[in-house]
Amino acid sequence: MGKLSDVQLRSWIKAGTPLAKSDGDGLTFTLSAKGVASWVLRYRHGGKARELTLGRYPDMPLVRARKEAAEMRVSVSKGIDVAGSKRLAKLQAKSARTIAQLADDYLKDLVKRGKRDDSIGWHVSAYIKPKFGKRNIDDLRPREALFYFQELAAKKPSTARSVFGTLRRMYEFAVARQIVDFSPVATIKPHVIATKKPRERNLSVEEVGRLLRELSNPGNSLSEAQQIAIRMLLWTLGRKTEVTTMAWSEYDAETGIWTLPEERAKNGRTHLVPLPSQAIAALKRMKEIGCESKWVFPGKTTENPMGATTLNERLSRSKRLGIAHWCIHDLRRTGSTMLHEMGFPPHIIERALNHVQDGVGGVYNKAQWLDERASMLQQWADYLAGLESGATVLPFRSRSETRA
Repeated sequence: MGKLSDVQLRSWIKAGTPLAKSDGDGLTFTLSAKGVASWVLRYRHGGKARELTLGRYPDMPLVRARKEAAEMRVSVSKGIDVAGSKRLAKLQAKSARTIAQLADDYLKDLVKRGKRDDSIGWHVSAYIKPKFGKRNIDDLRPREALFYFQELAAKKPSTARSVFGTLRRMYEFAVARQIVDFSPVATIKPHVIATKKPRERNLSVEEVGRLLRELSNPGNSLSEAQQIAIRMLLWTLGRKTEVTTMAWSEYDAETGIWTLPEERAKNGRTHLVPLPSQAIAALKRMKEIGCESKWVFPGKTTENPMGATTLNERLSRSKRLGIAHWCIHDLRRTGSTMLHEMGFPPHIIERALNHVQDGVGGVYNKAQWLDERASMLQQWADYLAGLESGATVLPFRSRSETRA
């Protein structure tokens, strides 16, 4: 029988003096300086003193506290650290238990680390949640995942590989945080789902001219901001999401330089882009129509930037402006191809594309070649303007002229 009584407990609470009174066998009544009354079980595990809070008084009455303490002591006698087990249970309860919850936690972490990518959000909302969202994170089996992505690959091989990559990274995120013990998709190789076929599409000179002219055609479904975003992709040779998620804080109007921060660059390196006059003028226009958003190219609301799939979706609605099948990323390949054909030095083009040089040279060669790139991008923008106007332009230049 314990030593304490309800009369004593109520009187101590009324007095309000902090204390700790034993009821025997490790069960202790505590009253904090803030007047919080609790039951604590004190025990030893592995030679060390441990404490487990059982509950608050009077929510947990004296009789129930004694019963709970007795049950916990049985577990302790079996070598179980009941306090550690309770903390682990709380941690697991807070962790994602369904694949949908895991996806949400993963997306929040990407945003927190400045890695926001709307294409990943699309993978989650369009494929992962509808198929697996309600499932417990521990229930997904490798064979089940493999069969689903192989079926998807039969119709959409590129999409299947991309969505699988997102699911695999979600589980890597969960394993790293001890939410799950292992990833059910860790042993599945992407090539088993679908063979990656590199795109080789680049637009011809005539197609680029037509694209630029059609962008201004009021008959297409592209907004003015979307038209400018596509032009910006051509002028800067930038990657799609790097351009569409550009923030005003990254642009220096005095120098005309856009600084792509390392956390947003694909290669993890800060990239300076000296903008041609056409791009600077377009940014002034975006300032006028951007509704004071912090994003250069706002999305459906000014709180978020343009979505990762927006441009390709609008191009699809506009039947790709009458040009044989192409996508936004083809513009980088097109620009690179045409600039090489125009005779600009390869190392200047590669630096403008923000490609990382292989080998030792990539480690030690940190040259920006900013002036050379500024000159090249301005000539490139002028050349594009000529194509848009339909004028006869001569794209080819000798390498000696480039060096002059």
